[in-house]
Amino acid sequence: FIGRGRTIVEAAAFDPGAKLGGHSGFTLDPVAALRRQVRVPANKKISLTFWTAVGANRAELEDAIARLDHPEAFARQAMLAWTRSQVQTRHLGLSLADAANVQNLARYLIYPDPFLRLPAESIASGLGKQSGLWPTSISGDFPIFLVRIGDVADLEIVAQALRFQEYMRARGMMIDFVVVNEQASSYVQDLQRAVETLCENSRLRGKELGPRQHIFAVRRDLMDETTYKTLLAVARVVLHTRNGTIFDQIERAETAALQARDALQPAGAPALREPSPPAPQTWTAQASIEGSADGSGLNQWNGFGGFEGDGRHYVVRLAGRRTTPQPWINVVSNASFGFHVSAEGAAFTWSRNSRDYQLTPWANDPVTNRPGEGIYIYDLASGRAFSPLAAVVRDPAMTYETWHGQGFSTFRSTRGPLSMDLTHVVDPVDPVKISRLRIQNTGSVPARLRVYAYAEWVLGSHRSRTAATIVPSRDAATGALLAQNPYGLDFSERVAFLAADSAAHSVTADRGEFIGRHGTSELPHAVLNGASLSGRVEAGDDPCAAIARDIDIPAGGDVTLLWLLGDAASAEEASALVQHHGSKDFDQRLADNERTWRGFLDTIQVETPDKALDAMVNHWLPYQSLACRIRARSAFYQASGAFGFRDQLQDTLALLVHDPKLARDQILNAARRQFPEGDVQHWWLPRTEAGVRTMISDDVVWLAHATAHYLQVTGDTAVLREQLPFIDGPPLEEGEHDAFFTPEISKKTASLYDHCARALDLALKRSSPAGLPLILGGDWNDGMNRVGEHGKGESVWLGWFLLKTLGDFAPVAKAEGDTKRAQAWAKHADVLKRALESTAWDGEWYRRGSFDDGTPLGSRGSQECKIDSIAQSWSVLSGEGDPARSTTAMQQAMKMLVDDELKIVKLFTPPFSKTEKDPGYIKSYPPGVRENGGQYTHAASWFVIALAEMGRTDDAYRCFSMLNPVNHALDEAAAEHYRVEPYVVAADVYAGQGKGGRGGWTWYTGSAGWLYRAAVEGILGIERRGERIQFKPKLPSHWDGYAATLKVLGAELRVRVVRDAKVKAISLEINGKKTKASSFEPKAGDKAEVVVRIPA
Repeated sequence: FIGRGRTIVEAAAFDPGAKLGGHSGFTLDPVAALRRQVRVPANKKISLTFWTAVGANRAELEDAIARLDHPEAFARQAMLAWTRSQVQTRHLGLSLADAANVQNLARYLIYPDPFLRLPAESIASGLGKQSGLWPTSISGDFPIFLVRIGDVADLEIVAQALRFQEYMRARGMMIDFVVVNEQASSYVQDLQRAVETLCENSRLRGKELGPRQHIFAVRRDLMDETTYKTLLAVARVVLHTRNGTIFDQIERAETAALQARDALQPAGAPALREPSPPAPQTWTAQASIEGSADGSGLNQWNGFGGFEGDGRHYVVRLAGRRTTPQPWINVVSNASFGFHVSAEGAAFTWSRNSRDYQLTPWANDPVTNRPGEGIYIYDLASGRAFSPLAAVVRDPAMTYETWHGQGFSTFRSTRGPLSMDLTHVVDPVDPVKISRLRIQNTGSVPARLRVYAYAEWVLGSHRSRTAATIVPSRDAATGALLAQNPYGLDFSERVAFLAADSAAHSVTADRGEFIGRHGTSELPHAVLNGASLSGRVEAGDDPCAAIARDIDIPAGGDVTLLWLLGDAASAEEASALVQHHGSKDFDQRLADNERTWRGFLDTIQVETPDKALDAMVNHWLPYQSLACRIRARSAFYQASGAFGFRDQLQDTLALLVHDPKLARDQILNAARRQFPEGDVQHWWLPRTEAGVRTMISDDVVWLAHATAHYLQVTGDTAVLREQLPFIDGPPLEEGEHDAFFTPEISKKTASLYDHCARALDLALKRSSPAGLPLILGGDWNDGMNRVGEHGKGESVWLGWFLLKTLGDFAPVAKAEGDTKRAQAWAKHADVLKRALESTAWDGEWYRRGSFDDGTPLGSRGSQECKIDSIAQSWSVLSGEGDPARSTTAMQQAMKMLVDDELKIVKLFTPPFSKTEKDPGYIKSYPPGVRENGGQYTHAASWFVIALAEMGRTDDAYRCFSMLNPVNHALDEAAAEHYRVEPYVVAADVYAGQGKGGRGGWTWYTGSAGWLYRAAVEGILGIERRGERIQFKPKLPSHWDGYAATLKVLGAELRVRVVRDAKVKAISLEINGKKTKASSFEPKAGDKAEVVVRIPA
């Protein structure tokens, strides 16, 4: 309806000749849109009525529609609504004029206005933490309407305010009404009793609206100074009864606001115009055709973008009004700070925690992707505005080029004689984003420009909750605009900043001034008018940071500007960061960034016959894992900020050859999130360490699995003796699925080995009478959270996974001298293996599990979810499945789950839709979407590795090629259909009707690490084992071999894998010396030539 990259103001539905698609049922981004064409004769009128109706169920809704669907219904409903409103209003003792005025009051509670709040300096000096309100029993979660009273004669104003509060509450508007008794202490008790009586009466009247009446009567003399000042500072409407009636005070505030606005406009100066958005005709099909960009110099060009060079950069080119089908972003992050930015240039920046401390808005809207940051340019000579970014003040005559690379994104464009180049990077350590804008003037006359930088502050998790409590200021030393949210619970002490590397021409911290009434961040009025900013930096306004700088560029010359957006522990630290980073050479910074990322990624570089595989393996998959999954824990479709217990364990295992410390640190990090009983936090937030305790059953196996694999790769047994604390918290009650709380750090500590062992012991304890693991609140597939919620349902996949882990970890127990456990685990493994082969085998494949009542899941007899891939692939990956059965099971999975037309590998089939069984929230996904029968790439990567392990090399490569995102967008039609980024892997690809082959959630997915392992370990066969490098290639039959450069264990290895008809087993040749082994130990400092010969 709206159209990608557009807004409701110029929606695609309004284009000439546009028709609505008639879609219904499951849609991925639902709206309700009705269109009716009418003819209006001359001098006549017609009436149309659109109804919005809600019902508890379909039948109730259809009854309502039948009742309303006739010409007289609107007049009747309008009369009933009017009558109801009259009755309600009079019941509250209000006139119709009063009701209209209450509506006006409500506007200021939703959209605060500085003229009804405390003065700016009082807000800035008085606002404290939200928790400062809690001694008064006020939560601070709702807008506060506050009335101060000091005289019993003014009680009627309080009574009136209570009536207004009830009127708003009856209409669903939740506010906290607070009366502050400020009478002198000698008479305070009498007034308090009178106020309390009024409030109690009002609470009793409002009981039908719910148990919390949101009415508070507090005494000034019983509050400490911090609480009092915070209460007044955070209130959105602050009135004093001595200043007259509520409506009189609002009217005076509105008059003062108008006078202040007029005073900002110098006498005789022309008023700022309100420019119109681009004319609708710019969106015509003709403009789109003219707007096709050229893909010259790029590989795998698909009409939107392609890879540059060896694939390390993905370049998007957009002309006319074109946008990428969905936002194609890059994620750039250090350990605790980062941003993501789309190809159009819409960016989001966070610090500390990408969910809880967003500096600028996280859009999460793939249709409009509204920018909350921007760089704008105004030509002072021509009076026209433009930008190097397609996201703001877009010029359809320009072509916008975006380079996404490892650790940076660059935006290039040309307008007339001006060439623009804007690059964003993040400092490797400090919480600072540095943006360099270079403008070159190739013309014959000088250019006079005004450049604006803009950031819309959030300083929390959502702007609607934080904007009213953000306090801006300006740093005298650097001119930086600072902002702090002292009301925040977790990050109240932190200070965000926007700064330039030289003096600003003008600034403002008032979003209303910069954007303007009816303006947008895409088309701000200040920019379109080339206006000087007022210098207003005051609390109580709608907060932002906007800096304007005037520059002159001589003919044939260029100018470079730096912008810094960041976050600090204090205003002093912010000032120091600005001074330090503003003076650092940017080219050196880019060179350092390149060197750092190449140092990491060049650990394994391959050259195969498949250039799409090379681009993903050499650059994008490991980058996606480290930058997004491990560091940022955020992307376009989710800003999580949390650590998942099993999530980052798996991500770091994929990078063991690159940096084993990542996995070591994460194993220890995860072990610290374990309760003494053996279970763990399913996910937790760093810093506060609040998290969720669940009944998800597989978490307890992942710690031992990860540790065993880490030991196998690195040989670092010292990690087992690391002493780590437990966490303490209330156990889950009977029938309780999960509980979110902040646990205590236990005084009790234990070795990492003991943490792993306790978790495995609990996994064994959670077994069914048949010997299979209980699925409880879900296993790897969290969405199957009701399969075994009563404690009887089983998980076959978890059986294979546990069997593999017991086999890997029992030798560790033995080596640690824990023979009792080693024997118990080996005994359980025997029982488990028998159970898997007896009760889990379904005839042609392994079942997925069983429901609490014993009904099989993933069986021939199942109406839906007949076959699930992970129960088959893990029968192979465990190394424990009956070979003949595993072969049969994988053949059936190939036949039923691999879709050659859509180029996907489904998780299971058919999807849940109509079955009477309730497997859990997975069933609420549309059929074929996410875990519900679409491709879940995490599981599909396991499937590829299993095929490779079985020696089915052609099938493994064919399935890998399906998972490779590059292959889903090889031309424009395919890119439009797939929609999401073709250079990073998607967590899921849909299989549903009409949506099959469309990409889902990208970037923030553990499938990046597993797909990397599928390529490097599964197909290319490169693995580290202790101090040795092992080669077990499983290449497709049409490959003759491949080349690789490995920088591992202090050595540099140049590897060639070749087919040789003379060899019957893998053999190596190191620096010309032949050996029959498939592995060898490189010496630190060596540069070796390695030839790996594999049977032809």
